[in-house]
Amino acid sequence: MKNKITFSYFFKEVFFFVGVLLSITLCNKQAEAQILSGNYNVGNGQAGNGGFNSLTAAAAAYNSGSINGAISFILTDTVYSSITETFPVTFNVNPTNVAGYSVTVRPNAGNNVKFIGIATTTAFIKLNGTSNFVIDGSNTVGGTTQNMTFWNTNNVANTGVWFASTGGAGTGCTYDTVRNCKFQGGANPLGFIAIFGVTGSASSSQTSGGADNDNDAIINCSFKSMYNAINWLGAAAATASDNLYVGYNTIGLGSAYPTGTQTTASAPAGVCTNYGMYFSYCNNMNVEKNDIGGVYSYSSPYYPSGVAIGSGITSSYISKNKIHGIAMPSTGGWGAYG
Repeated sequence: MKNKITFSYFFKEVFFFVGVLLSITLCNKQAEAQILSGNYNVGNGQAGNGGFNSLTAAAAAYNSGSINGAISFILTDTVYSSITETFPVTFNVNPTNVAGYSVTVRPNAGNNVKFIGIATTTAFIKLNGTSNFVIDGSNTVGGTTQNMTFWNTNNVANTGVWFASTGGAGTGCTYDTVRNCKFQGGANPLGFIAIFGVTGSASSSQTSGGADNDNDAIINCSFKSMYNAINWLGAAAATASDNLYVGYNTIGLGSAYPTGTQTTASAPAGVCTNYGMYFSYCNNMNVEKNDIGGVYSYSSPYYPSGVAIGSGITSSYISKNKIHGIAMPSTGGWGAYG
């Protein structure tokens, strides 16, 4: 009887151990890298259809997945907020994407999308050293309509889309594009704050220069109620941002900016309050055919400018831009510049 009890206990322990191993194996199978290629719908209930319930989940799948072809994350909801998303939605470098397959985030056909909230975690979307990413706000493939809005209701800081270099030479965002998007801040930011529409910088800080954010583009976007609509900071001459293209964007009110001289602290709604665009350490940059209408500040230490150039700009072109409505009516001795 004693031996029977011993053997019975022994086999129970063996079966339990085998069961644990099988459970671990199944869990590991489920955690294996997902193979990604093609179109994936992103929105409420889409996980049951082979897509993702949030862009946060889609980014996590991309970051840990095995990339086997071009990918489109198609936004099917009308609102993406902190209720369902964890901002910033961060796309990291995926080492399996050795072929450089493109990744596009865009609205579904006929859909108007809004990212909304107090982006206290620095941005709505962060491209963290990525390559060949496209944030396309048009709900028509190949279209130019602006059907995606990034609305930052925070009146203190943060940005819509962040191009982030992860540090050192060769670690920047390359061949990434933002196009056909709208960027909206909260109230007119008349204090010393840092609400940006699109930022190029280091991954650690939006106000620190980023190395080798190269061959990137910002095309056909509109920006309202920003501190700087576009804030692009290279790190140094040796790792400057090469071949940045900024074209066909509307900043402030664009051509709708009222004529005449603004003489009071009550600026037209929607204007920017520091710079339309600011650039430093860029090489072979092309800034063209933008409509910058409305950069307004009423108090020092600001000197509003349409396009502001910092250190380290080489072999670059700023041409055919319409710059108007740049106003600084303060008597404090500060000026306004095109």
